[in-house]
Amino acid sequence: MEGSNHPSSTSKKPLPPTENVSPNLPLELERLIFELAVLDIGPKRSTTLLLVARRVYNWIRPLVYRVFNQMGKPPLPDFKRYPQLMASVGHLAEWLMVGYGSGFPYPLNVLLSFCPNIVVLASWTIPIRPLLPIVDKLPLRRLSANFDDFTYDDFLMKPFVNVTHLEVVSFLGNTWDRNFEALIHLPNLTHLSVIEHAIKVEVIPQLFHHCYPLRILIIILDHTLLRFQEDDAEERLAEINDNRLVLLESPPFPGLVHDWEKGAHGGIDCWAFGELVSLAQSRSYFVDPPPRHFPRVRFDWKKHLNREGLKWFANLHLHDPVPNQDELYELYELDFT
Repeated sequence: MEGSNHPSSTSKKPLPPTENVSPNLPLELERLIFELAVLDIGPKRSTTLLLVARRVYNWIRPLVYRVFNQMGKPPLPDFKRYPQLMASVGHLAEWLMVGYGSGFPYPLNVLLSFCPNIVVLASWTIPIRPLLPIVDKLPLRRLSANFDDFTYDDFLMKPFVNVTHLEVVSFLGNTWDRNFEALIHLPNLTHLSVIEHAIKVEVIPQLFHHCYPLRILIIILDHTLLRFQEDDAEERLAEINDNRLVLLESPPFPGLVHDWEKGAHGGIDCWAFGELVSLAQSRSYFVDPPPRHFPRVRFDWKKHLNREGLKWFANLHLHDPVPNQDELYELYELDFT
């Protein structure tokens, strides 16, 4: 009808194309959403998010490349396929695990030269003593390695001054004098883990007595080895009445890599698990008699805790998922040749 004011006859402004509509979220909230997404799905699956927008790239890139796990399948970052990443993202790395196969194109000293901000280093197959001049420049706090080629005086060097967590795969000797005695010179050492074959039982009380900052000592029990290589080890261990001592049953090898990566991303790792066990021991939360050995994988807390311990455990709200063995072999590279 001519001159009608019916709403259907009024002209409407066309809506702008969807791709031109700016997000209505504040940038701070948008950034938080993407950062939480990286934490939720993990760094490997987050690499596609780097392509969303320049601002998203700048926000999440430090999170994606904060942890370098060179034992993953594929490794992250994959320097063999993308060697240029070493120079562009090396400075973002804070955690580094290495265990290269023969196909890796660069020696560890080259990689470390591009990674000046490493705080946590795990090198289980590559000797690190020749790398001490490079390690000396790192802000290192946690170190996991073989030390069988070290000397006593090596532990007096600067790289060990700020180390708080030390994981010993092998050591210069398994006795106290001029061997584990060297650790008294690490002024900030609060956490120590030693594989059972690398230490004699008689050394354990010495460590507690002389290493004043030590808050926890984890002995990794490896069922493939002769336990402590001492006939009366179990009896002598039972005589050590110190809640800081945790005897931890190690998972099969791929599980150790997974455990390290969980810790890197804020999950429950051997260190956190050991701290929980030590705390429960100190507060008498375990039923009597308490466990002597603690399996790292699928330990049944509720079975071994008393009433007070169950209350404590319920308030922790722990989330500690463990992939099955087949999944672990698909996730991690085991070729150390």
